[in-house]
Amino acid sequence: MDEWIEEFNDLLFKTINSDEATIKATKLKFVNMPDIVYKYRTASDAHLDALKNNILYASAPSCLNDPYEGSLYVDFKKRWKVLYQTFINLFYKRTGLRLAISVDDFTDQDSFKIEFAKCIGVYEHEMESYKDIWSIADEKVQVELQKFQEDLKIENDKLHRICSFSDVNDSPPMWSHYSADYTGFCIGYNIKELKNDLTDLLLPVRYTDEILEVDDSFFNGGKLNNSFYIDSLTRKSTQWSYEHEWRLLLLAESQKTSQAVNLPIPKKIILGKDVSDEDKNKIIQIANINNVPCFKHVMRKDNYAFELIEL
Repeated sequence: MDEWIEEFNDLLFKTINSDEATIKATKLKFVNMPDIVYKYRTASDAHLDALKNNILYASAPSCLNDPYEGSLYVDFKKRWKVLYQTFINLFYKRTGLRLAISVDDFTDQDSFKIEFAKCIGVYEHEMESYKDIWSIADEKVQVELQKFQEDLKIENDKLHRICSFSDVNDSPPMWSHYSADYTGFCIGYNIKELKNDLTDLLLPVRYTDEILEVDDSFFNGGKLNNSFYIDSLTRKSTQWSYEHEWRLLLLAESQKTSQAVNLPIPKKIILGKDVSDEDKNKIIQIANINNVPCFKHVMRKDNYAFELIEL
């Protein structure tokens, strides 16, 4: 992964309430943003119509092809103090008695449980039953944490819409997956030169094998900081790194899972090597309306790269 992306993410997501860090992150992103980002398309009527009208569609995370989109993770072993504090609070609420212990005084769960037992008057011969009760409680907490993680993902899905791009136009997997095996086309947009909201909302994807972990800044505030949502939606597994993805991350305008995004006139359109003559003519006809240059990928004879020829 590009080192600047790591620095960008640290500035944007790990620096709390710092305008200076946000400004620095924005400048860093702009300097490294590609002049052209590409959208791979099939030659379907819907995609041709969107090309004609200079729009694309942003989708809910759950509608994309990565099942891990927007995932967040809570580690029970790291967060047990926060969760166990609820037991102390619940005991006080039900009995009116304040216990002379705090979870912050303990380094492990077992020692806390033993001291908690003493404070609430559990006898020695009752300790095994007491431990069994805690085991059941821990299992329930794990179930609730799993549900909590799923709820976070659902909330993320309600809040955001994503429109994906790539900074490469010659990726064989991308042509295969998103342009119907080279029979479609690829649109090149210069979002960088706009210097508007779209420029600000276009973010690089960071490729990592770790799901984003919700940390103390969530629990201490009692409400999930929106930066967690954004961070989770701009990271993907390293298995997707071939996509070289940039994505527009938008707030959902409604409960619909898809919303239109108005885009500038493309800078170029690249046709797949196997596009049909009929589709080629349709695409060129649309491109000519706004004087957009069209190219086509052709296979080279001396290596595995593609060559662009202008049509």
